[in-house]
Amino acid sequence: MVALASPLDRGGLETGLKVFDGSGKEVAGQIEIGAQERSWSFHPAQPWKAAAYAVRVDGELEDVAGNTPLRPFDRDLKEKMSPPQRLTLLFQPRPAAQAGVK
Repeated sequence: MVALASPLDRGGLETGLKVFDGSGKEVAGQIEIGAQERSWSFHPAQPWKAAAYAVRVDGELEDVAGNTPLRPFDRDLKEKMSPPQRLTLLFQPRPAAQAGVK
C-alpha cells in the first residue's frame, strides 16, 4: 500500500502509478484506491515472487490543487526549491509466512 499525504484525483491514481518487475516489465494486477483517495494498493494477478519490484509514479499525477511531483504550485516562493521528488519506489515483497498470511 502507498499512503498519500493528501488526496489525489481518482482517475490519476487509476493510471498514474504502475508496478514493474526487476526486468522492467509491467506487472498485471488490480489496484484498490482507499477512502478519500488517500491510499493506493496493488494486487498482482500472479503471486509475488521473492524479487525486486518498483512502483513508478507518472510525473504528471496531480493532487486536487494541481500540484504534480515535478511542478509544485502551492509552495512559498521565498523558500529554496526542494529537490525533485522520487518517481520510482523500490520494494521487495515479504514471503507470505512473514507477512502474516495463512
